[in-house]
Formats: sequence, C-alpha cells, structure tokens
Amino acid sequence: MCLFQAIMHHEGHMDDGLTLSRSQHEESRTARVIRSTVFLFNRFIRGLDTLSKKGKTSTLDLPIESVSLSLQDLIGYFQPPDEHLEHEDKQNRLRALKNRQNLFQEEGMINLVLECIDRLHVYSSAAHFAEVAGREAGEAWRSTLNSLYELLAALIRGNRKNCAQFSGSLDWLISRLERLEASSGK
Repeated sequence: MCLFQAIMHHEGHMDDGLTLSRSQHEESRTARVIRSTVFLFNRFIRGLDTLSKKGKTSTLDLPIESVSLSLQDLIGYFQPPDEHLEHEDKQNRLRALKNRQNLFQEEGMINLVLECIDRLHVYSSAAHFAEVAGREAGEAWRSTLNSLYELLAALIRGNRKNCAQFSGSLDWLISRLERLEASSGK
C-alpha cells in the first residue's frame, strides 16, 4: 500500500502549487500506526473526560485493554536496534527509527501521549481510579501510566530534535513522576 502526500511548492513556483510525493513502505506503515493510535488515544481521552465529568457510569467506554496492548506494541515499535547487528544494518535501522519518531512528533503524538498522562494523573492512585472507573481499570491504572511514560521516552530517545522540543516540559515531567512515585507509597 502506498500513501501519497501533497507538498506545497514554495512561493513563486510556476506549477500548480502542489506536488504529490509517494511514500515508502516504512512511512506508509508508520502513517497507518499513527492513524489508528490517534483514534484509540482520542477515544481513551474522551472516555477519561466523561469519567471526570459524570463519575462512574454503567456505560463506560474506556478502551483500557486496547490502550494497554497498543502501548506495548508502540514501545516495541520504537525500540532501538540490537547492538549485535552489523554497523550498516544498525545505521539503517537507527535512521528508520528516527524517521518514525519524527513522523510521530510531526503528527502531534507526543502531545497526545502527554494528554493521556495528564488525564490519568487526575486520579491520585489506582484505588482512586478504581472508585470511578471500576476495579479492572483501577488495576490497569499504574501499568498504563508507566507504559505511557515508556512510550514517551521511546519517542524522544536518541532524537535530538524531539528531545529539544520536549525540553520545555521537563518541569511538567518531573512533577508527574513525583506524583506517580508518591501514589505508590515510595
């Protein structure tokens, strides 16, 4: 499957103003992953927003299991290449990883992950979340939150551009990590 991207020409270009560019297999796959992840995470955020407004409801639409599975897949998708690879293979895989990270950043995925983390931090502990979302969701609260942090780290690890864009949020990150640690009683 190929995806096409419309690219606007710079000012003063004599043609129609747009060029169609065919994406490569890796970029096409990443675009599909982004599209499905955005849909799932937005549904998750809407569910969390509904919880915070209405409290516990019998018609809870919180795809916590799907989000957990997706997070594990995404964390694996952003794993750095194995150290035992030959230099050229390792460099090619690092380049592909950086491209995936950049595409996720360009599509606002880092901000979406941060939104999910913020929405989960409304609840001070797994017990507090369980009171509102139910026992199963409460049990998944900590692992989901930890996986969101792992994904965030994977999205910026080794990518100076993404790290630089995220550096303004370090105070935010430290305060969230301190709250997470405090909720575990450590």
